[in-house]
Amino acid sequence: MLVVFSFLERLKKRFLHMRLSAKVFLFISAFLSAILTIGLLTGEIVFR
Repeated sequence: MLVVFSFLERLKKRFLHMRLSAKVFLFISAFLSAILTIGLLTGEIVFR
């Protein structure tokens, strides 16, 4: 648990110094990849 907390603190420090456009791009790409992953795992998205 302590390892996860320290990892998240390092990520937070790194994100504080990023530009807003980079943060928006990372958020959109993470959101789309989460939708794609959940869709593939639940079977809602099927590639034929």
